[in-house]
Amino acid sequence: MSDHPDSTTTFKSIGELTGNIVRNLTKPDDGEVASAMRDLETQVHDFAHMAAILADMADRMLGRAHKQDAEDLHFKFGRSERDRFIFAINNVEARADKFKADYLAAFDGRAPE
Repeated sequence: MSDHPDSTTTFKSIGELTGNIVRNLTKPDDGEVASAMRDLETQVHDFAHMAAILADMADRMLGRAHKQDAEDLHFKFGRSERDRFIFAINNVEARADKFKADYLAAFDGRAPE
């Protein structure tokens, strides 16, 4: 059944009818969605910059890899560089999760959390 009932739509129950009415009453208009999406601009740029930083770090680290055999690569880097790399990985993952949640909220016309 379509999300958008018309005059030919039949409902199986009063609950289905009520749920459909509530969804249509709370559905944001395009202006609300656009405004919420614009609120994501800084977050999108920060996410992209952090991903680029992580990619640069990975390129540098992979460029220094030593091939031990046909299957394994070994990396040698200091604790500080390792800690920054792990931080960057976790930071990008957290930004991706937050961006997904905020995008879904914006799609519903709600402000990012």
